[in-house]
Formats: sequence, C-alpha cells, structure tokens
Amino acid sequence: MTPLPSDARKQMPRMRSLTFEYPQMEFRCGAFHYRQAPYHRGHDASNSIAMNAISDRQAAAFRLERHSLAGTPKRTSPAGIARTICGIQAQVYSAAQLGVWARSAAHPPASTDRALWKKRALVKTWSMRSTLHLHAAAELPLYLGALRCWHRWIEKRMLNDGVTLRQLERVTTAIMDVMGSAAAAHGGFMTRREMAALVAEEHGEKVRAWLESGWGGMVKHLVQNGLICFGPPRGGETTFVRIDAWLGAMELMEEETALVELARRYLRAYGPASPHDFASWAGMPVTAASKIFKLLLDETLDVETGRGRAMILRTDLARLRSATHGESGIVLLPYFDTWLLSHRDKSQFVPPAFYKRVYRDAGWISATVLQEGRVIATWGINRRGREATFTIEPFAPLRRQVRHAVAERAEAIAGMLGAAACSVSFAPAP
Repeated sequence: MTPLPSDARKQMPRMRSLTFEYPQMEFRCGAFHYRQAPYHRGHDASNSIAMNAISDRQAAAFRLERHSLAGTPKRTSPAGIARTICGIQAQVYSAAQLGVWARSAAHPPASTDRALWKKRALVKTWSMRSTLHLHAAAELPLYLGALRCWHRWIEKRMLNDGVTLRQLERVTTAIMDVMGSAAAAHGGFMTRREMAALVAEEHGEKVRAWLESGWGGMVKHLVQNGLICFGPPRGGETTFVRIDAWLGAMELMEEETALVELARRYLRAYGPASPHDFASWAGMPVTAASKIFKLLLDETLDVETGRGRAMILRTDLARLRSATHGESGIVLLPYFDTWLLSHRDKSQFVPPAFYKRVYRDAGWISATVLQEGRVIATWGINRRGREATFTIEPFAPLRRQVRHAVAERAEAIAGMLGAAACSVSFAPAP
C-alpha cells in the first residue's frame, strides 16, 4: 500500500458542520431540508386501496419467500443473501453467520468467513440505525451514500464535545497516511488503540477518547465517510483498513439517488411497508423517509393491510396476492435477525404480551422460532464439547407436529455447528 497522495487528500470529504436534529422533526441532510409533513399520495384511481388489500398472512409469506426462509433454501452466496435482504445485522458475528445459514443451508459459518475475509465479497460496516451489518462489498457505496446523515450526526457530537474541524481533518490525514504506508505495521490494519496512540501526543486526550470509544466515535466517522472499513480480527481485537487498499477505489453514491435505491430495495425485501417503517428500519426521521417514498410514486402502489395503508412495488402485487405458506412454516432465527427489525409495528411479528421476551433491554433481540413469519417461541443453545442442548420457550402450547418441526430445525443447526449429539427440550408454556 502507498501513502495517500496529496491530490487524493483534496478529494477526501470535507468535515462540515451540518444541522441534524434527531429525533426532532426538523432535519437537514445534505441537500434536503424536511419539516413534519404527513405522508399522502393523493387521489389516483390506479392506486385504489380497496382493490389492493393484502392480508398479514400474504405479506408474511411474501417476505419469507424473498428472504429464502420458505421451502427449500436457495443456493445463494452470502453476498447474494446480503444483497437481497439489504444487509445482515452483525453486532454478534456468530448470529450473522447463522442468519446467512438460515437463508441458504449451503453456507455454514466458514462460508461467511471466506466471503468476508478471503474473497472480500462481503464487507462489515456500520449502516442502518448506525449498527453493524454485513453488506455485499460492491454495494458499500450505496449504503454509505444513503446513510450519510449518521456520519454527520457523529461529527456534530464530536464538535459539540470540543473536537475542532481542523483536528478532524488532521487526524483523518494522519491515520490514512499511516494505514497507506508501505512500512505500516500489520500490513496497514490498525486497531482503535493503535490509531489513538498515533495521534494522542499531538492532538490530546480528547481525540484519544473519541478514537478509543467503544460505540465507534471517530473511527465510525472515518468508516461512514467511506475511508476505512473493518478488517480481520487480530488476537481478539477489531482492526480497520483503508477501503481503497481492501476493496479498491470507490466513490459514494449521491445521497438522494442512494436513498431512493435503498427504499426501492427495502420494499422489494420487506413490503408492504410505510415511510414510518422505512424510517424505523434505516434510522432516519419519518419526514425524510416520506420525501424519499414520494420519489417512488411511479413505481409503487398503495395497499390496505391489517395495520393500515402501506406501499409495495407495482411489480410485486401479483406475487403478494398469490403468496402462500409452506407445510410447516417453521424457522429458527438467530439473535438480532433483521426480520424482526424491518417494521415499526412489531405486533405483526410478536404478540404484544410477549414483546419484552423478544425485544429485550439494551437493544438485545432474542433468537426466535417463527411459524408462518410470526414468533411463537424463543430459543437458546448450550454447547459442551460436541454436544448441543437447545431450550425452546414457547408463548403458548405447541402441537406435536410443530414441536417435531422445531426439533428438526434445531438438529439441523447442531449438525451445521459440528455437534455430534443434540437434545431439544421445551419449557412449559405460560
């Protein structure tokens, strides 16, 4: 790798202070300025919602099919899965690996490792809701371009804490130069602590604290600016590497163009959905999401769902109307699965009485058992040597054939993990 040339430094994103008030309903994001305004398509006979009623069961069957969670899993690559479902949440990496496997049984954990660290077909980064995801590497410019508002939010927090624009620019240049140096230790991969040690003497302890911040801080600022990305772990520590060295030179998509494309892909994977749903999933104000959805009016239809009016892509209407569930409809999903984060109203996934069993404190999301797209139980696994013990905690008594299907899925997971023995127990239903 070579040092960052002077002309390239001039092309690096300038560190500007922008207005970003969140979650208040006034929001400035790049060229956009939004104020609270309700979503309204207007009168259009071709969009008659009476003609386009979609039941919750049809919507769930459609989404399960799009996620390859219904029927025989498709032999799709890990990058292909990430592309189809708009990223795989990856706060817990082992859960992300299981999320890939659930959607394509051809890919055990080692396949995701190879796609991420060897083939570089996947990339790990912060994206929706500013949380960790695996994305198809070729689509990184789309996600970073669409979600620039998170980069600006982090920048504003640092500026409010006393870090100056001049410091941001100088620290960025110093880190990029060292990562690009031919003499860089560890081939240009750096940990947070190494970055902090590099710049602390010149820029002070406040900058060091922002670089070592466990939630991302200045490192997240560099990642979401499209300058660095996650590298392979080293001795249990997270590393980062220059994107141009790891994936090749790339240019982030223009913000509005990227947001429209992201909304289009979101509807393809998670429709029917409303601007409120998209805003909740992406981590952006509803007013911003509503403006983006209005730019898709020529490609979308309004439908009436069990939760009110929502939107779908016109090309998906026939498939939604014909969507049906398979024989058992049983799926075991890992912690933090994106299926459970796709819509604002979680009652379509989880009975309200059991909401806290799934969406737990501190943002933790349980591993779940789905039947026809709805959560009927949570599950856990305890591994001792080559033995795997599953505990299923149902929300209501399960029929014998459902228990049998759940046990079959648990045994398949155990086999994928290399367990020689598997046992499955069911806790009493409340």
